[in-house]
Amino acid sequence: MGAGWQLRSRLARYDLLSAVAALLFALAASIPSARDVLLSGAALAGIAWLGAQALATDAPGPRARLVMVVALALLVAVPAFLLSADHGLWNGRFPGIAGGLLLWSTGACAIALGARLATASRSRRADDVARPLAPALPRGRRAQAVVLGIVLISLAAFVKKVGGPVSYFHNLNNSAATTSGLTYLIWGISVAKFAAYLRLSEDWAAARRPGPRTIGLVAVALLLLLFLGSRLLLIVGLIQLLLLYAALRPLGQRFKVSLTATAAVAIVAFVVIGELRTWQNIPHHRNFPSYLVNTGLPNLPRTYVNDYADAIRLSAIARRVVPHEAPYENGKEFLRVLLQPLPSQIRPTVATSRGLTAAFTSGNKNGDALPVPVEGYIEFGIPGAVLLSLLLGVVVGVVDRLATRARDLGWLTAAIAAGTGAVIVLRGSLAQGIALALIDVIGFFVTHRILYRTVARGGAVAIAEREPAPAAVAHGTD
Repeated sequence: MGAGWQLRSRLARYDLLSAVAALLFALAASIPSARDVLLSGAALAGIAWLGAQALATDAPGPRARLVMVVALALLVAVPAFLLSADHGLWNGRFPGIAGGLLLWSTGACAIALGARLATASRSRRADDVARPLAPALPRGRRAQAVVLGIVLISLAAFVKKVGGPVSYFHNLNNSAATTSGLTYLIWGISVAKFAAYLRLSEDWAAARRPGPRTIGLVAVALLLLLFLGSRLLLIVGLIQLLLLYAALRPLGQRFKVSLTATAAVAIVAFVVIGELRTWQNIPHHRNFPSYLVNTGLPNLPRTYVNDYADAIRLSAIARRVVPHEAPYENGKEFLRVLLQPLPSQIRPTVATSRGLTAAFTSGNKNGDALPVPVEGYIEFGIPGAVLLSLLLGVVVGVVDRLATRARDLGWLTAAIAAGTGAVIVLRGSLAQGIALALIDVIGFFVTHRILYRTVARGGAVAIAEREPAPAAVAHGTD
């Protein structure tokens, strides 16, 4: 107990030191000879500040702040230092990355500050004590039929819309255009993940070993995510599975193995699917395995900083284009957020200027997904980048607080989805990112309410005393 308190005290001090270091880095960044490195250091200090906040508390439950730290490290810190060390990694003429790094040094610190503000109230310290989850009982076959029907109907409609599975897999390089306007169908297919994860979570919460049927349902759900062709949805699904395990099971050697396996699968899936898309864009002089070994993997550092983790590249382009070649949007993105729930067929288009369209639209007409600080800068300049990043940090802090107060697995899974959803919002354009995040947040909660009914704590049924659901009752997509 004493050792844990001492560790948290040290991390709390590091929390303050990280904030001071971020400020000093930002102030010293006016020195041209060391500007890029110092700005990269300021972004890294902001990330460290956010991580120190999460580690300095003994509150149980998943950590949205830690998920955000990992995302910022992979999407911002690593490519920032790679590009600062080797300008040759940049595709095309190197425009200088100082302007982009300035967005991320302020953005990362603003996210950390927002999370700090959301969790700093001493009067709410009692909220950080975890509440026991209310037991839940499965509702029966009718509820299972509703979930299965949603998944099958959505899957059939999706396959028909994309021209069949063969055509879809042959056009993964243009999957964004192929699946445009199919968000509600993707939501319906994702119900398979919600149902499978909830069944697995109920087993973990009741200290039961998941059976082969449950494991099979989870595998089917992950295969459906893989079929959707989105690296983001698949990796987010894997992270959510890991966070559920961390929240519901004792952390030990198995968790370390699970963490390593999740990281390995996520990296392989991300790289292989990404390189498959690139391979489909070039003349096929050789097969995909040959391309991957001889071209894809050797060029991976360049691909990483330009395509996979392109936050620095996009921020540098934004600083170069706005306001010199394109005006500030002055809040247009907020209007797009309000209109996003409408189906694309009837949704009014909020046009961007020609300069922005030329800068952030690739050759296949798919617009780049712009990170939060870049969106904020395009809307209102540096103050906008700080404001949107600060709001995102507040959301992350609030999610961490709410996760410890979850009343049942419906609330807990929704909180975990909100934590991973914050990363989606960080990485994707604001309107599309919020839509994708809400798919999981709302989906987990509603699916839990369809499949289960909760029993008040102290009632006749306790979670440890429940009998497993009958083998004939299907939970999910079988």
